[in-house]
Amino acid sequence: MHFDTGSSTIRPQDRPEIQAVAGVLNRYPNARVRLYGYADARGGDAANRTLAQARADVVRSALTAAGVDARRIEALSGGETNPVDSNATAGGLAENRRTELVVVQR
Repeated sequence: MHFDTGSSTIRPQDRPEIQAVAGVLNRYPNARVRLYGYADARGGDAANRTLAQARADVVRSALTAAGVDARRIEALSGGETNPVDSNATAGGLAENRRTELVVVQR
């Protein structure tokens, strides 16, 4: 899931993805996941860590609102680490403003 610059608000076009992920998690009640929030390289390191955590937290909240047990979801900040694209282009910056879900238990 991707985010607008400086925002931790889930975009309307991403709501169906939240519902789809929640549906899968609800079908596999023993699964545990870790959400990592990330930011692009604009802004300071501390601010990016905080923003990235807010992104992971908002996705966690949306999944729990869709019926997933909150105890199954860990939300962490990756700050501006682990870019998936260059921070030198607008497209790369957009790709780096994201959350990633990692299954830690099936």
